[in-house]
Amino acid sequence: MNKILFKNKKGFTLVEMLIYIAIFSIFIITINVFFNMISSYRERGEIIMEVNNQGPSVVRFITRSIRNAKSINTPISGTSGDSLVLETYDPLTNPTVFSITENGVLQVKEGTGESEFLINDKVIIENLVFKNIGSVGGDGAIEFSFRLKNRSSIRKTEFFSSDFYGTASIR
Repeated sequence: MNKILFKNKKGFTLVEMLIYIAIFSIFIITINVFFNMISSYRERGEIIMEVNNQGPSVVRFITRSIRNAKSINTPISGTSGDSLVLETYDPLTNPTVFSITENGVLQVKEGTGESEFLINDKVIIENLVFKNIGSVGGDGAIEFSFRLKNRSSIRKTEFFSSDFYGTASIR
């Protein structure tokens, strides 16, 4: 009588269960890989956007500061350096100094005030060069260039960098 009860009950065999688990596992793994790819593309897009948004902003700020300056103190005509010192008309912002911190952050110090950072902590600046291309005794002109790249972190193993250039002369 027990044999009849077992033959009438419908159920899964061990082989069928293993096949279902294998199919389900492949499905879950595929979904996981897909979401990891999407996350990676999103992070890369954020990195690129951060660098490409901050670079032009820094170029505009430096250019505006040079154009509104009274004179260029450092670097002297015909030389280059990694910092820029401008003499301004406003005593509160005189001198205006652009330089890089040890952490690779671009800062500006206007007068006796506190230094302000021109970029956030998500990017670092490299190869900052200010070249004074103005003539001796002239108004002065500065050619500058720098590279911005994302700051490395544990999650962001991809690096993105972009070079920025600018030229400005005193008005």
